[in-house]
Amino acid sequence: MANQNNRSPGMTPKAREMAALMAEYERSGETMMEFAERHGMKLSTFSSWRQELRKRLAKPAPKTEFVEIGDANGSRLLELSFANGVKVKVPNGFDAAELERLVRVLGRC
Repeated sequence: MANQNNRSPGMTPKAREMAALMAEYERSGETMMEFAERHGMKLSTFSSWRQELRKRLAKPAPKTEFVEIGDANGSRLLELSFANGVKVKVPNGFDAAELERLVRVLGRC
């Protein structure tokens, strides 16, 4: 968990704060009880957050599907279907860098 990106999309400010604390804990060399006490937390609260963040990190990234389709004019298109239901149709000859930026943004939704 030490490599947790504290700016992860979809995480609440509290979850980001706790992720930073977990990373600090892993570097500290302290027991969970020592660390929790030093930060004014109950061990049960600290342990619950640790377990919750591990679950969140263990979830696989949503699958994105790429399907080549044709439009009514016979032109070829690439359709991207994201797990959140968003679909993007990309025409032939698209700008790959622009598409990469778009996919990154939509992947955060």
